[in-house]
Amino acid sequence: MKKSILLIFGAIRSLLSQTSPRDGRYILLGVLVLYFLIIFLSSFFMEFHLFWNYLGVPVPGIQPPFADLRSLLSAVECYQMGFNVIIDNPCDPRPGVPMTYPRIWFSLLASLGVRQSQTLQLGIGLAILFFGAVILVIKRLNRGEAVLYSVILCSPMVMAGVERGNNDLLIFIILALAIVCRQSKLFLLRFFSYSLIMGTAILKIYPFCGLITILKESKKAKLWLSVLFTGLFLFYLYLISEELMLIAMNVPRATIFSYGYLVVFDQFNTFLSLSGYPDRGMFFVLLPFFVLSSVVTGAFMYSRRASCSTQFFELPAGREFDFFQVGLLIYMVTFILGHNWDYRLIFLIFTIPYLLTIIKSDHQSSSLFTLILLGIVATLWLSRLPWYLNANLDEVVNWILFTLFVYLFFVTLPRGPKHSPRNTAVT
Repeated sequence: MKKSILLIFGAIRSLLSQTSPRDGRYILLGVLVLYFLIIFLSSFFMEFHLFWNYLGVPVPGIQPPFADLRSLLSAVECYQMGFNVIIDNPCDPRPGVPMTYPRIWFSLLASLGVRQSQTLQLGIGLAILFFGAVILVIKRLNRGEAVLYSVILCSPMVMAGVERGNNDLLIFIILALAIVCRQSKLFLLRFFSYSLIMGTAILKIYPFCGLITILKESKKAKLWLSVLFTGLFLFYLYLISEELMLIAMNVPRATIFSYGYLVVFDQFNTFLSLSGYPDRGMFFVLLPFFVLSSVVTGAFMYSRRASCSTQFFELPAGREFDFFQVGLLIYMVTFILGHNWDYRLIFLIFTIPYLLTIIKSDHQSSSLFTLILLGIVATLWLSRLPWYLNANLDEVVNWILFTLFVYLFFVTLPRGPKHSPRNTAVT
């Protein structure tokens, strides 16, 4: 069994390592153009957004195109009328849909003069910028890598975010730009990078973990930058604490097309309720927290053992490593939040360039990184399968990914100049 797995991993490594005379990004762009051309042609036979279902993207028939963006822009109109849209948003074309964004979204968009009538143009522009940001994240590709990225970008869960015009696409775009700016030797440009990340944290909270890139600064700069941005962030959370409480009550606890540590337990509780066990006691309330804490503790303890090995100290660093750490940490933080729509998995795209770097280098840990790569592809596709084929495999995959990411997070934290994976640059 182990030999078979190693043969499969070796075949994947060989496929991804093949050289190509032409840049595979042109293949990727061609696939994306073809994908959206098919959707455009479908508009001559049906409502164009409904054709997404045939491509695996879950779109209810009553949902308008770019529904999440439309909902946000409708909230801007109600906000200008004086409504507290976190509590009541009568302008939303989908009645009863809760608003789960801080008020700063509405004030900023209102100052820009955007309206719900501009949803289609803004949605298309947001999608183009998102795919442009992906091209910015990745470098030259061979044919095998182009096929891999095509499978990832055309997956149902990535395209679900595009079809809805979800604002996580905007966060992805800004973070991609910020991490690229972070590579500059000019401190002012790096400070601008941290400010961009701070801006995304103000908009969506969870991107604050992107400021882990500050750890690459000198000891003195690292200290005052951490104090500055952490202080500003905590002060901002204090200012909007009431809004956050309302938003927390509005956030749906979905168990389909979702990931997070609570998802599988909520599914189990629903099953018990339908089976005639409505009162399940405190044990079932505490069980998710016990399992989560056990996984984190176990991964941490095992990472301490791995720290005695040299295999991770030799990991290369550079721009790819920055993207990897940010993508890894966003996944970990959002998983711990409990529930997230699967389109938030787009941030796993940040981890792909570094995964490929390690896999192709035939590093000692390349098998582990190959497993993570396969897990990412699986979680982006599995949740769209019918229940009798899925059987919660997507949640199993997400728990495995979370465990491995926690392990890698602790292993790759800097432990001094001698044993830091950030000392070797990727060329």
